[in-house]
Amino acid sequence: MFLYWVLINLAVPFWIKPIKSYHSYLAYRIDNHDQFSNYMKRVRRLINYLDLPFRFILEQYGMHQLAGMPEKMIAESLVSGHQFTAEGYAFGGEIIVYGIVDVIRAEGRSSVTGYEYPSSLPQQAKASVEEVVQRAVRQTGLSDCAFNADLFYNFDKKKVFLLEINPRISQAFTDLFEKVHGISHHGIMLNLALNRKPKELGSEGKARVAGHFMIRSFTAGRVVQVPSEEELGTMKRKFPGLEIFITVQKIPTWEDWLFIMQIVTAILWPIFILEEKTGRCCIKIILKYPET
Repeated sequence: MFLYWVLINLAVPFWIKPIKSYHSYLAYRIDNHDQFSNYMKRVRRLINYLDLPFRFILEQYGMHQLAGMPEKMIAESLVSGHQFTAEGYAFGGEIIVYGIVDVIRAEGRSSVTGYEYPSSLPQQAKASVEEVVQRAVRQTGLSDCAFNADLFYNFDKKKVFLLEINPRISQAFTDLFEKVHGISHHGIMLNLALNRKPKELGSEGKARVAGHFMIRSFTAGRVVQVPSEEELGTMKRKFPGLEIFITVQKIPTWEDWLFIMQIVTAILWPIFILEEKTGRCCIKIILKYPET
């Protein structure tokens, strides 16, 4: 494992993550060599869960060189600043960024706890973002396709850092765009599929700003109670436009819950809310924690 540590040649802290993953599965922040060794033991045991299906798909589409590459993980330096996501598309030689969404992280953690649209970035920063995204997408050769780019803006350095580009829209933003524009960005994807240039998003939505918040648990526990349909209905009547999705259920055993926690920090429920109806949105979920 020491050889890999030397070959990475990045100053700590840095991140390791699978080339293909979801919900930050097997992504770890590395602060020292011992931590790296321990995490890599786990990675070696679990990496094929996603890596083998990904390579199989590449093979089916004739991408034999990519399917046969020996690498399964990447290492990334840490970047800091205001995190956000740019939604856009490439069509007919044009690269258009049509929406920038702020990413909210838990205090002191890398876990995402929410999104707010449109972004609070100043206009000058947004212009820099568009320039960086357009240049990067053009270099990839991406065309006739929607994309989603994750970036950071460092206000002290006045510099944009590009994290990654995904050749798809973000499903997490569908409701946000619909609330602000009156139509979701599925329309962008549909027009591209029909070989038509997407129309500019209007301002027919009911809100100027919309949010998507994820209530997370960072400690393993067992779900013993979730909100009832009646309680959810009461909240939706109180806050028109509010959408709540409970993604956990009562779990009978510690083992079942701990398995979920191994996959990803548990998202208990996402909440979509309009700016006009901001206020206290209290929904109770009861977790029972192991005794220490």
